[in-house]
Amino acid sequence: MNNETVEKELTGFRRLNWGVESPRVDFVTYAAAVSALENEEPLIEIQSFEVEAGREDVGLQRAALILNNLMSL
Repeated sequence: MNNETVEKELTGFRRLNWGVESPRVDFVTYAAAVSALENEEPLIEIQSFEVEAGREDVGLQRAALILNNLMSL
């Protein structure tokens, strides 16, 4: 978790900001899972999504994302 702030526009909620890094993922499977997470959880918003291919094993990539999650107090 990177930080936590009180949501000024939504009384009784706080915003959690998360950074997640996965060192070895299959891009298609990972991207589908991230997309499903955002579509199924209305209080989660993906802020950034980054994928980097490695030279050692081109079938597996490093992925990183930053997301916001609204939580009730």
